[in-house]
Amino acid sequence: MNHEFLNRFEVKVDAKGRLFVPSTYRKSIEEKEMDTSLYLERDMQKKCVKVYTKSFWDERIGKLKANLNTWDDNDMDIYRQYTSYVERVEMDSNGRILLQKQFLEAAEIEADAVLVGVIDTFEIWSKDNLENSFQKEVDFRKALNKKMGNKD
Repeated sequence: MNHEFLNRFEVKVDAKGRLFVPSTYRKSIEEKEMDTSLYLERDMQKKCVKVYTKSFWDERIGKLKANLNTWDDNDMDIYRQYTSYVERVEMDSNGRILLQKQFLEAAEIEADAVLVGVIDTFEIWSKDNLENSFQKEVDFRKALNKKMGNKD
């Protein structure tokens, strides 16, 4: 089930760690998913939280499981560690999700967050960390041109 999450949305995080999922994201999820659960993953390379739909998560975890030997201790350590950074959440009736303290701390999110669409997932960032992850505009244009400029 492909989603196309676009744009960026600045949202507030309340004292309990809840934030609103933008209505355009909610509509996409509700239209295409039987189960509207979301899966939060603490990104291991960037200071953000990745958000997956149920169908995307099932595909992702299925690929990991297909590459594991359940009799191999190292494989099981990988699986255990990976899934320890993931949590399943439900949107409440107001379209909010709850971010546990471990996710807020890992992404350095306090009262403000930015949600950014990334293909068929979206990410939750602190504004500063997101801005620091972006390339300078001139470097971005060069990189994009290098990647796409000579292709039909």
